[in-house]
Amino acid sequence: MGNDGSGEIFLAFSVANQVPRSSPTQTTTVHTMIEDQFWTRGSPFDVIFEAVAEATEEAALNALFQADTVVERDGNVLHGAPIQRILSPL
Repeated sequence: MGNDGSGEIFLAFSVANQVPRSSPTQTTTVHTMIEDQFWTRGSPFDVIFEAVAEATEEAALNALFQADTVVERDGNVLHGAPIQRILSPL
């Protein structure tokens, strides 16, 4: 799992805050996450890092379980994952 102190590098963009091109008061409020609580309560970004790690794992497992056995050139065979064997209890 990743977090903001473990050395991983993550980059994320959000369109949640819409900043207008112009404003009658020439000011606008932008809400941000405070990043000074790492050592006491953990970073608010930890949940984002965890979600990215889980989504990546899910994508890899989905690709693995969707793979079919194929015969390639020169008779080379690449076997798909035996889903029932993997999921059955020992």
